[in-house]
Amino acid sequence: MDLIMIDAKATAQLPLSIMKIETNHAFVRFFNNLCKLMGVADLVIDAETDYLSYYILIDPKLKCYLKLY
Repeated sequence: MDLIMIDAKATAQLPLSIMKIETNHAFVRFFNNLCKLMGVADLVIDAETDYLSYYILIDPKLKCYLKLY
């Protein structure tokens, strides 16, 4: 999970640095959280594809994620 957070922070850095928004601005917090959510959503989407390609054996349905949570 740490790598997901690092990836989310890196994903947010480029557009934020281009926009030159102050780091204490509320939008920065929102955008960082949005990037974290996008990272988790990407994992869920990839898991479904991985299951259909037989890379993983566990069917990644919502019920599975709720049990893990």
